[in-house]
Order: sequence, then C-alpha cells, then structure tokens
Amino acid sequence: MKNTFWYNNNLPFVEARAVEDGHKFCFDKHSHETLSIGIIRQGRARFYNRGKTVEIGSGEVTVMNPGDVHACNPIATSPWSYLMFHVDVDWFETLNETSETAIQSIFEFTESVGSTPKLFTRFTELYEILIRPDVNCLEKEIAMIESFTELVDIFGTRRRLPPSDSDRLVIAARFIRDNWDRKLGLSEICTASGLSASYLTRSFRQRFGMTPYAYLINHRIQEARYMLRNGLSIADVAHEALFFDQAHFQRAFKRLTAVNPGAFVHSLRG
Repeated sequence: MKNTFWYNNNLPFVEARAVEDGHKFCFDKHSHETLSIGIIRQGRARFYNRGKTVEIGSGEVTVMNPGDVHACNPIATSPWSYLMFHVDVDWFETLNETSETAIQSIFEFTESVGSTPKLFTRFTELYEILIRPDVNCLEKEIAMIESFTELVDIFGTRRRLPPSDSDRLVIAARFIRDNWDRKLGLSEICTASGLSASYLTRSFRQRFGMTPYAYLINHRIQEARYMLRNGLSIADVAHEALFFDQAHFQRAFKRLTAVNPGAFVHSLRG
C-alpha cells in the first residue's frame, strides 16, 4: 500500500484513501464538503482542526465535520501511515433520520479526535472490504452503514440550526461558493455581504481559518474533483475551474489534496 484511492460509481457517497508514507503527501489548510474520517495506522502528526492544533498518533481516529478547516502533517522524525474516508453528507444524514430531524438543521460531531480500538478496527476492516474486487456492492454498502452507524454511536453527534442569513460572514462564504466558476473581486464579496474589505479579510480568516481567496481556491479544487470523477480531462477541468493554466491547477490540486490530478484520475480507473 503506497497511496491508493477507492471510489465506485455504484457507491458514489463514499471515497476512501490509503497512504503508506504520509511524508510524501502533506497538506495546506483546507476543507471538504464531505464528512471526513481519518484512521491513524502508524506514526505521529500535528492535527489542526477547529482552530486548535493537537498531536495525534497511531490507533487514533479523527473526525472532521463538513466545512471544518483542517490540516494534518507528520512530525519529521516519525513514520506516518493512515486511511481517509470522505462521506457524502446527504447519504450520512439518511443513516440518522428521525422524526425530530424534520426541522431544518445539520449535524456535527462534537469531538474531533478519539482513541477507540473498536472503531479503529472497524474502519480498517471496512477499507479492506472496499478494495476487494470479489466483494459485491451490496456487501460493501452494508459494511459502510455498519461502520458509520458505529461512528455515531461512539463519537456522538448533535444537531444544530444552520447559521442565520443575517450572519454576514456566512453570506460572504456562500457568495464565494455560489460564484466559484467566475472571476471574483473582493469588492463584489464585500457588496454581497455588506462588509468592509478590511473587516471581511480579517474576520473571514478568524471564522473559516483561511482568507476569502484561499476559500475560493479550496472550493474550486473540490469542484475539480467532481469534474475529474465525471471524466473531464485535466486540461478542461483547469479551464472550467478558472486556473491560469494547467500547471497552476496541478500545483493547487496537489497542495490541497496531496496528490496530483493525473494520479487522482488514474486511481479512479484502477
């Protein structure tokens, strides 16, 4: 196992990745629209999430809520091996639906790091099931449901109302997401959110962990992943995501996913 992706068009709500030598795959701060779970197999690293940095090590499980700005990179003298799972939010929500969730709300995990041998074993086994070609999709989906249900049972979640539309920083972030596919100026974001440029720049970083520009690039890379999955060429994706050229796109993609677009596409075909 070196750096392996798993993805199946028949089970598009989960993506998995195994990394043997994480020193070769380091990340800038970034976020996902998915729920993300990390399984630390070997070594120690510094894990940044929700504005805090902690040291984590083998046997631990990390959970990142959708939208959490995070980064996790190994300590220089330590080996570093892990599994990652990215889970579609809508699919995950269906696992936990009750009559009480009819009100408009979203879930979040309250804890981001846990040392839980049972959960560590469960997700390690899940990955082995997913990559086996002799296991059919029904069995794989059942294994997913059992694993993510157990994640909720052990880590626990809470539901909260989404931020009010009166929150101007949320409006700014939504405006960036909704307009990722065109050129944006800071003045446009300020106009949409009703904030001054200085307040927006300072407060946006405090709220989301990155500048408005970094937030835009991060969202473009997330959209680029979907386009690559759907068969668009790297050159076309670079153009559609408004990068200056293909080289600029490749640098940004690797910085935020720790793998270049060509390797990502190859893994989807494998």
